[in-house]
Amino acid sequence: MRNITVAVPDDVYTRARVWAAQRDISVSAVVKYLLDTLPGIQRAGKAFPTKDLRQAGAAPAANS
Repeated sequence: MRNITVAVPDDVYTRARVWAAQRDISVSAVVKYLLDTLPGIQRAGKAFPTKDLRQAGAAPAANS
């Protein structure tokens, strides 16, 4: 299993922690579930085109 780091604003972090705590789960478990249940790479590609990712400062995905 690989680890990832995600930077979010403080208020988003706080809301996520509270939401997860109310359900007795971790924020990591929530993020894992969301990533596991993405509707499909094509749909994600349409929402986040490669050009936009580069402008946002995201590094291209490495082959694993």
